[in-house]
Amino acid sequence: IVFANGDSWKAMRRFALSTLRDFGMGKKLSEQKILDEMRYLREVFEKFQGRTPACVNGTFF
Repeated sequence: IVFANGDSWKAMRRFALSTLRDFGMGKKLSEQKILDEMRYLREVFEKFQGRTPACVNGTFF
């Protein structure tokens, strides 16, 4: 979408927005799901109490 223009940009934008709406984007329900996931993730991180939760080998950096 970022590098497209003209008709292809319009088609990709329409598809992206439609898909996001289908998944609940812009509705209170999606906001609540995100907040619930963030709470869960915070709890997982708190269990590690400063230790590294996973082996970090630089593959994705």
